[in-house]
Amino acid sequence: MRAKNVIFDRFLLLGLLATTFFLPTLFGSLSIVLALILALIAGLRFFASSRIRRGFCWQPTLAALLAVFGLLGLVSALSADEVGDMSFLVNFLGLAFPILLYQYLVSLPQPPSVSRIAAYCLIGSLLGLLFAHAQYYGLGIGRTVAIAAGSNAIARVAALLGFLALIGLNPKIRSQSNLVVIAPIVAIGIVVLSGSRGTLIAIPIMLTIALVFVLPLIWVKSRLWTTLMLVAIAVCVAGLVLIDPNGFVSRVFRTLTEMAAGRLPGNSSELRYQMLVGAWNAFQQSPIIGYGWAGHWDALMQAHPTPEIFAPVKQYFSFHNDIADFAVAGGILGLFAYAILLFAPIVNLLFDQSLQQNRLVVYALVLLPTSYFIFGFTDFVFGFDLLTTLYGFSLAFVLAAAKAHPASAFDKGFVEN
Repeated sequence: MRAKNVIFDRFLLLGLLATTFFLPTLFGSLSIVLALILALIAGLRFFASSRIRRGFCWQPTLAALLAVFGLLGLVSALSADEVGDMSFLVNFLGLAFPILLYQYLVSLPQPPSVSRIAAYCLIGSLLGLLFAHAQYYGLGIGRTVAIAAGSNAIARVAALLGFLALIGLNPKIRSQSNLVVIAPIVAIGIVVLSGSRGTLIAIPIMLTIALVFVLPLIWVKSRLWTTLMLVAIAVCVAGLVLIDPNGFVSRVFRTLTEMAAGRLPGNSSELRYQMLVGAWNAFQQSPIIGYGWAGHWDALMQAHPTPEIFAPVKQYFSFHNDIADFAVAGGILGLFAYAILLFAPIVNLLFDQSLQQNRLVVYALVLLPTSYFIFGFTDFVFGFDLLTTLYGFSLAFVLAAAKAHPASAFDKGFVEN
């Protein structure tokens, strides 16, 4: 019986890692639905097993995510006109389940290490690039997509997996785990083929975070390898800019040039600007609890002086900005929930010395909220099931790995698989 349980746990953990970090670049939301189902099974398995006798671990960041889910549920209930208006909460299940996932992971005899998490991120990035390459050069698809996710979403997923993979770096230069250094380059390739301007704008910030937290680990061991790695990154990025397979990079530069000159670059940017105007007006009309997630469209129609201009974007409408989405959906309470999402990992880090001693975990806990904040400027991120769940589950996996493996091992750059 015990052997069967061990085998079951191995396959369950494999499924959780694969659906969270491996398959989203191919299957998008389909993969993340499976991840949610497996996380629920993992949580139930924890409560049904003898491992619950060790106690329930209230991890502060994940408890904060659960509290946000509850707060969003309360706001939705207060603003809902009918029961169906609360159905959008399903997209936020990725905030409620991470604490269950965490309980299961830390209760395992061998919880996954950061090097194993990084390996799945790298594989997911590589598969995503192959898929994107096949779409562009084989099928003639101008902007790569996943089976159940659009170009902007898949670009954000790829960027996050690519840079998160760096948590697996091992300053022992000859270690195979250092293959993860190519993951950000692979991710940038997917972003270029996706044509997502908002994600490309976030790349320099993500790269800066990586250089600040990760590069010193390699520099201490070998300045030569550090220099070679920086040169390789520069050459690859320059190559992408020069080749510019779908004219995407040049479009981004034109967009930034127009914005620097005080002009809105094109009809799409003008429409998004008007969405923000409508969001501000709607927030002023209902500043406490907002209109609910199902009320975005109705709020815009009431608040904007020329609502007819938004007719082409009525289906699956959002304000393409997380701050605007939360402000209109939940008013001040919604903005408070959004702030908790972003600041919970940082506050946890500031008050937990064991996390502070672990440079790669510090990197991950800074990278995740910062990236999502930047992503949320140009599109909605929290509230999209794929990206919301990826945020919560990434935090659960990283924090479980940090708890299971001693900080001294991370400091030496050695993590057992």
